[in-house]
Amino acid sequence: GQFYPGEAAVLLRTVDGLLSQAARHGTANAFPKALIVPHAGYQYSGPVAASAYCTLSRNPASHIRRVVLLGPAHRFAVRGIAASGADNFETPLGEVPVDSNAVDGLAARFPWVSIDNVAHRDEHSLETQLPFLQRCLEEFSLVPLVVGKASPEQIADCLEFLWGQSETLVVVSTDLSHYHPYAVAKRLDEATSNAITHLDPAPITSDNACGGAAVRGLLQIARKRKLRARALDVRNSGDTTGRLDQVVGYGSYALLETKRRFDKAQREAATRVAWQSIDSALESGRRWFPDLADYPASLTEAGTCFVTLHNAVGNLRGCVGTLKSEMPLISNVAQNARMAAFEDSRFPPLSASER
Repeated sequence: GQFYPGEAAVLLRTVDGLLSQAARHGTANAFPKALIVPHAGYQYSGPVAASAYCTLSRNPASHIRRVVLLGPAHRFAVRGIAASGADNFETPLGEVPVDSNAVDGLAARFPWVSIDNVAHRDEHSLETQLPFLQRCLEEFSLVPLVVGKASPEQIADCLEFLWGQSETLVVVSTDLSHYHPYAVAKRLDEATSNAITHLDPAPITSDNACGGAAVRGLLQIARKRKLRARALDVRNSGDTTGRLDQVVGYGSYALLETKRRFDKAQREAATRVAWQSIDSALESGRRWFPDLADYPASLTEAGTCFVTLHNAVGNLRGCVGTLKSEMPLISNVAQNARMAAFEDSRFPPLSASER
């Protein structure tokens, strides 16, 4: 009832309308690993936030099962990072379960993480994100973190611990500049956007982004993991409401994992490895893995894949894949090929005559 409508039907129409409007502007054409989104009242920052969230609604987001949500502390002084001991967070659109195992794991591992329900009680920076997430995702759990006096390194360590694979989405909640004339705010927010899109945490402070600490931590791990950042929508309250004397800046950004690109020779090499793994199992029953020295770095770095088999008439004959793996990609190809041929429970093991 303060930052967004308190009645479920009105909230539903509001969020869906904002997402629909953002989608029409064509901002949602890439699927993110992390989002940076504003958290003011929906009449002010809702259109900008929707520009980030429609990257989820226009893409298959069913694989996302957990959202790590970080936002600044506005009402209580927080030393370090405050996690929540609640079982669920609730909005008029329903309840979102808290990933208690992740919360407990963070608190046990990092001395700067505490479980502090008071810090969450009246905090809007996290709450305002939930209706958008509820409309854009299917079932998901939440790791809610209110960030106080914490270093970028401490935040990056927490994110590294929680990073996961494609099942985990990171959302950092922040507004940009506060209460400057329109032209000044535009200049300040442009500089902040430039820092974010270049993954440069140094220029970002609490003066130009209230969630600056969390943004710096996210950018630090983004550089380490070679993500790329894209500005989706940068406006201010003067753009959304018309008042230009003291405006608040808002920005939505997507951080995207860099996809590996394989040339024809590398794709053919991976196919040969898949068949060699299957042939070895057919001939001797042995598990075979390739010699990594025979392959380029793009195939020997850690990676995951799916291997799909079809029979002579094109029907599915086996499919096994992994979403998380620490083994070299080419070794993962060999392993999944063998499992697709002999361990897919939907089909009998592959026979030599089918090869």
